Amino acid sequence: MSTSCASFPLRNVLHELVEQQSHPCNLVELQTSGMDGVTFRAASFLDDYLFRPATLEEISIYEFVATHFRRKGTLKSPTTALFMSEHPLFNSHCIALRENEVVPVLVGMRMPFIDADS
Repeated sequence: MSTSCASFPLRNVLHELVEQQSHPCNLVELQTSGMDGVTFRAASFLDDYLFRPATLEEISIYEFVATHFRRKGTLKSPTTALFMSEHPLFNSHCIALRENEVVPVLVGMRMPFIDADS
């Protein structure tokens, strides 16, 4: 049996934390009502982690990638899955639990190469 993987954008997370500037993000479409009604918001993976629900406060960022993901919210979304109000998508999206854990794959950085001479 093989296991699915999920990207863990480590380089983007570190850059956002260290530089504390505008961060790499994804544009998420919120509404569509013709060409003039398209609304986008910028949200990063780090936003998802920093503004996660209080019920996930004790979870590490690695475990968060392995067990949770962002999805569109519905009227039936439990309040325990809602983002904090500081999240750019708190009105439209929430956190969902993966049915099966995935393996987080570090993206954007190479692990140091260690050979016998190091």
